[in-house]
Amino acid sequence: MAQSEQQLSADGALATMSDLLLLTSSNSTKTYFTNALAILCWPRGWVVHVRYQVRWLNDPLKALLTTDGSKLKGRRVLAAYLFQQRVDEHIWEPVEFYPLRFGTLVDAHRVGADDGGVAHFYFQLGDFYIPPAAGASGLDLQKRLGSGVHAGLVEFTGHDADSRDDESAARQRLQAINKSHVAYQPDKTKLEVNGEYYPLICHIRQLRTAGKQQKLMQPTYESESRTSTYQLTEGQGFIFDFGFYVPDWCAPPGKDSKVTLSYDEKAFATTPMRTLTVESRYDEQAWLVIPSPTSKSIRRDLVLQTDVRVAADMDPTNLTLTIPVNINPNVGRRSVAALSDSAGAVGLTVGTVGVALLASLPASAPKELLLVIAIAGYVVWLAITALSHFWTP
Repeated sequence: MAQSEQQLSADGALATMSDLLLLTSSNSTKTYFTNALAILCWPRGWVVHVRYQVRWLNDPLKALLTTDGSKLKGRRVLAAYLFQQRVDEHIWEPVEFYPLRFGTLVDAHRVGADDGGVAHFYFQLGDFYIPPAAGASGLDLQKRLGSGVHAGLVEFTGHDADSRDDESAARQRLQAINKSHVAYQPDKTKLEVNGEYYPLICHIRQLRTAGKQQKLMQPTYESESRTSTYQLTEGQGFIFDFGFYVPDWCAPPGKDSKVTLSYDEKAFATTPMRTLTVESRYDEQAWLVIPSPTSKSIRRDLVLQTDVRVAADMDPTNLTLTIPVNINPNVGRRSVAALSDSAGAVGLTVGTVGVALLASLPASAPKELLLVIAIAGYVVWLAITALSHFWTP
């Protein structure tokens, strides 16, 4: 390999561009576990943000992570869920490792020079992980990170081609988690006491335009704000579509469980709160959403939330997924509307002036031409006025 594709870490180990950036989340807190599930929810192309204290990175990654992350951008990422158990107040033991989804690093940086600093990673989601064999363990991959490490560069030899059926793959990755591996220890002084998470996902399908010729909408990444967004157009309806899933080994959601989509009522012409009641381990919903007219670009959020009720001895991992959208004016239609308004105003003026001139002329003067001009002006004005009631920008 060319020397330009290699970097020497602090301990002398080579990190190459073929090394995978492995980013893990665990069951140690509900937030970490929910973050892992959210990886399965976002549509392809969405950019996800994760962060760690620098102390939890392996040495090859520490060596390459600069303040601007330029040496890491473009590297392949694998996000994973680590199930671990606390063996004493300060030590965790890895039990099983679940690779979830691949991505591509688009931004990275660190704040602080020591191990107490914070490392930030932004990666664009792509294929889902396909295990080499049914029931295969991912612990070997986790062991390459090293003890007490949650993110790092590791050797990775390959990956089977993805089917591109992202929703089925997301459900399979959720289903693959062993029932006993959603447990947690709520009290570090009472290690024998265990709680149990209730896992669920809402896989967001790509937004698409409404109508006969539906077009998939791709998210865009804004490097300045480090966020993914969808670009919407005023007055143009789109479909917000998702699938809801709970593993087969879980009981169905309890009574009054629901999924909601909410947004700013002033920025959208459709109902600002939509609700899907869920009583099964799987469901789906598609909602029509129409942005209201706007003369300038505005930023708003679509918020998808779950409120799942379960037995008292379980802890539901309810999700809040925020989708920023930019609502842009329809420049083409607004330009046509402005020209039409101008033409209508000209027609009204011509008609009015023509009538005034006709009234001022003596009875013996020829009036046919002025009469035609006045009538034409009024016809133009009336036609444009009528059309404006049926077509607004």
